[in-house]
Amino acid sequence: MQLDNNWGNFSRLCGIPAVEDGNYVRCYYMKPLSLDERCQLATSTTSIRKLKQGILSPFQNLKKADLVKELKARNIETTDKDRKQLQEDLTQLLHGISRPPALMIPEPHLPTENINIPSYEILCTEPLHDLTNVIQNIIAELPYHIQDKEAQKEFQNFSQTTIVA
Repeated sequence: MQLDNNWGNFSRLCGIPAVEDGNYVRCYYMKPLSLDERCQLATSTTSIRKLKQGILSPFQNLKKADLVKELKARNIETTDKDRKQLQEDLTQLLHGISRPPALMIPEPHLPTENINIPSYEILCTEPLHDLTNVIQNIIAELPYHIQDKEAQKEFQNFSQTTIVA
């Protein structure tokens, strides 16, 4: 089963690949990573340097040489693999993690206890995308609920210039 591109290859927080969403036994036994484990996985190699430089998605658009360096640092074999295979290996290894949790980005090396978020919950959804869609729907629908034709025209113009399909 292939999911929408917004979800990528990992549609669940637990780290199960999207192609195995129907494997309920694996889903049941897969323990979601803690915040500390997620952060350690995302910052255990050269990515920490990129984060300190302000690059918030250190694994995005890596060149083949960077992929090899990242995988070798994690003791993963890279010989005779093309860029696509290397990217797949890294994605599988990271379980879909693309960066440390947002609250840990300023100090990714500190444990959650030190920054007072040891029991912080990571949502299994993408609330920003959900909110964006709700707001876009409101902006698109609003002109049809306004009686004043002049105001309705202004809101339609606003709606058409604000929402980019």
